[in-house]
Amino acid sequence: MGTTLNSVEPLGEPFHCVDEQVFVTPLDGCNDIPNRSFKIVFMLEGRCLHQIDEEARLPFEPGDVIVIPRICRQRYWALPGKEAQRLHALRLVFNPTTCPAFPAGQRPAARRGDAERDFTAFVRQHLQEVVHLRQGQDETIRPLLTELRQEAERQLPGYRFRVSALCMSVVVQLIRRLQLNAAQAVPDRQPRRAHLALHVREFLLKNLQRELHLDEVAEQLAVSPEHLARSFKQETGQTVFCYLQQLRLEKAKTLLIGSDKTISDIAALTGYSSLSLFSRTFKRHVGSSPLQYRQQRWEQAVEKI
Repeated sequence: MGTTLNSVEPLGEPFHCVDEQVFVTPLDGCNDIPNRSFKIVFMLEGRCLHQIDEEARLPFEPGDVIVIPRICRQRYWALPGKEAQRLHALRLVFNPTTCPAFPAGQRPAARRGDAERDFTAFVRQHLQEVVHLRQGQDETIRPLLTELRQEAERQLPGYRFRVSALCMSVVVQLIRRLQLNAAQAVPDRQPRRAHLALHVREFLLKNLQRELHLDEVAEQLAVSPEHLARSFKQETGQTVFCYLQQLRLEKAKTLLIGSDKTISDIAALTGYSSLSLFSRTFKRHVGSSPLQYRQQRWEQAVEKI
């Protein structure tokens, strides 16, 4: 049985809800889900094999995105030779009345309307097939998901409107990514500054666990530290280490919710040199200690199991 956290519903059209799901893949068998909703699944933490109906089982890893516009059976299998995995995914579910999943073997009925004026028509035009996008949470989508999760978690005045707007932005960026066929095909056409910022983000994301210095990042990317710092700030509006801190805190929040790792282990896994530094930084930016945050999120989640 899974647990639902940070659920927001109802949302503005064509969305129904957005939430986070935490569940475990069994060692013997699979999580078998009869899917009747048009949804998009973003893997946040954990690894497994994912299967649609009787198709091939494909690795589903953190950073991956799966678009599921049709009725099907979803199965989550543990990786061969591995222990049962706790999975943590974000789901974006469309309104079953205005944007329903369509039966296998059929195409969705065309929706009348201008796809650049009617967002439901836009979605229907561009998302007609099951797509498994490896590392689809790229440098444009990842910050939107971070803000979306923060809005769902904090629930400040107007949060439903903001969550709906962010869901729309995520879908637009995902469709653009799909049309480009992969972010890896884009860099040669990007301005050099944007290209550099992309590689900085990728390097930071892969090295969250280590202590990092600007000189090391610059050396890895074959530029001077001054050029790297200036270009990244101009492109993103953030310093390199403000962005790194944001990545670390979001990773820590994901581990606090979706794993049973100790606070000390999470501090180490997110690159903090000590538990006290991690706790101080987390409380300053999130407003509660890591332990309080974990307890608060799970206390809220119990009501939604």
